[in-house]
This record gives sequence, C-alpha cells and structure tokens, in this order.
Amino acid sequence: MNAYSRISLNLLLPSVIAPLLLLAWAYIGAAEKSTDPVSDDMAFLFLAFGVGCALAAIPSAVHTAIMELFYRIGVSSVRKRAIFLSTVSGLFAGALALPIKSAVFDGFGPNMILEFGIYSLWGSLTGAITGCIIYCLSKKNENHGA
Repeated sequence: MNAYSRISLNLLLPSVIAPLLLLAWAYIGAAEKSTDPVSDDMAFLFLAFGVGCALAAIPSAVHTAIMELFYRIGVSSVRKRAIFLSTVSGLFAGALALPIKSAVFDGFGPNMILEFGIYSLWGSLTGAITGCIIYCLSKKNENHGA
C-alpha cells in the first residue's frame, strides 16, 4: 500500500469508526431498554454522529502522524505489529478526544477519571479496527502484486 493511501485511511477511518461505535452502543442500549431505537432519539444520534466526526478530526490527525512515524522507521502495514501499534496510538488519540469534547461541550465533570478510561478504550477499539482494515487492505494489495 502506498503512503498516500495509508495516510488517507489513517486520517479518515477513525473519524467514521468512532462515531459508528457510539451509534452501535446507543442502539444496543435502546434495545436493552425495550424502547424503539428508531425514534426521535435516533435523529439526535445521527446529529451526534456528524458532531463526532468533526470532533474526531484532531485525534485522527494525531493518530495518523504517530502511525506514519512508525511506518517511516520500518514498521510494515502488512505485519500484525502495525495493528498493535494502531491500537496503542488509538488509546492516546482517544485520551486526546476527552479534553476536546470537554472544551467544546461541558467542561470536565466529577466523573473525569471514568470518562478518561472510556475515551481511552473507545480510542483503542477505534485504532484496532483502523489497523485491521489497513492490514487487510495491505495484505490484499501485497497478494495481488499492487
């Protein structure tokens, strides 16, 4: 996979994956409460998806810079080590998302430690999914000689 494709994927995928994970979590929560998940709440969630995409832009750029540094020092996107590094990078990007969200919306609350943990795990999961997608696409390109 060429650098342009890799950078594009590392920059754009987390901005879409993170809000999708939030939507899935909200949908499951609505289903567990036996409420109709396709309601006015879903309209709010889709608005939140758009805001989430925008708020994930800075952490995505940081994740991209970190991953590109790893690639430039010799880590190959066709190695599983790249997935691990993407997961760790996602952890830091997720932790970065909390102060951004707090500055834009509600400030830091009394549950800041819990929120920090949730955002870090959310970022790790986003980084892992992003790393897996890039790994699979890189393997596919390598197998086809592209």
